[in-house]
Amino acid sequence: MKVLVSGPAGALSDRFGRLRIVSIGWTARVMMLIAFAWLPDSGMTVWVLFLGYAAALAFTEGAERALLGDFAPVEQQGTVFGLYHLLSGIMVLPGAVLFGVVWQWLGMRSAFAMAAILTIIAVMTLRALAAGNSRKK
Repeated sequence: MKVLVSGPAGALSDRFGRLRIVSIGWTARVMMLIAFAWLPDSGMTVWVLFLGYAAALAFTEGAERALLGDFAPVEQQGTVFGLYHLLSGIMVLPGAVLFGVVWQWLGMRSAFAMAAILTIIAVMTLRALAAGNSRKK
């Protein structure tokens, strides 16, 4: 899925803007999380949603990284990419543990709903930071 989606999505981010592509991809990610939460968990549905979620992740990957490069000072771009990967890696385990705890205590729907809400908060935060950064330039 990544091979099929990431290249064309990267070209779209060059043409239409990185923030727009990231927003579209994260919106698709939220929709997939909501679908995971409320659609029946039959075998075929899970596979289709899993592929859709993978496509949403691939759709944003290049634009997210390019956005970092766009906003990072030239002399600190390597540092910014390193911090991005450091923070992403550090947050994977607590995020997975939180998701699992919510799943165990409150159920599957609650876990996916929480993930959708956190993704909405992240995209709103990104848009606010990007708007603030673009005003400074």
